Amino acid sequence: MLYINNQTDDTPEIIFDPLTTTLSFKGNSYPENCELVYLPVIEFLNNFDVEKHKVINLNFHFNLINSTSVVYVAQMFSRLASLSTKDLTINVTWCFDEFDEELKELGERFSSISKLTFEYNSLASE
Repeated sequence: MLYINNQTDDTPEIIFDPLTTTLSFKGNSYPENCELVYLPVIEFLNNFDVEKHKVINLNFHFNLINSTSVVYVAQMFSRLASLSTKDLTINVTWCFDEFDEELKELGERFSSISKLTFEYNSLASE
C-alpha cells in the first residue's frame, strides 16, 4: 500500500493499492491547504505507468468536500480523462450517503466533465 495522505478530521485518507491498482479516497476534504493534499495525487497520476497497469480503479467516499478540494479533484479527473485516451481502463466508484444528493450530483458533474463512466453507490447513513 502506498499512503499518499493519512486521514485527519479535515483531510481524506488517500491510498493506492498496487496489487489491485486501486486509488481510494475516504473522509472529509476541507483542508486549509488543498495543494498539500492533492498535488501528490496529481503527480502520481502524471507518472502513472499505463504500459505496466492497463487498469486503474478509483473509489471515492467523501463525507464533506469544500470548493477548493473540488477544483483539485476536477484536475485529477482531467488528468484521468487524458490517460483514458492511452488505452487505460478507468473504473470510478462514487459513494455517497443516501441522503446527500449534493455529493451524488458532484459525482455526476465530474463524470460529465471527464466523460468517464461512474458507478454510484448510495450508502446508508451511519
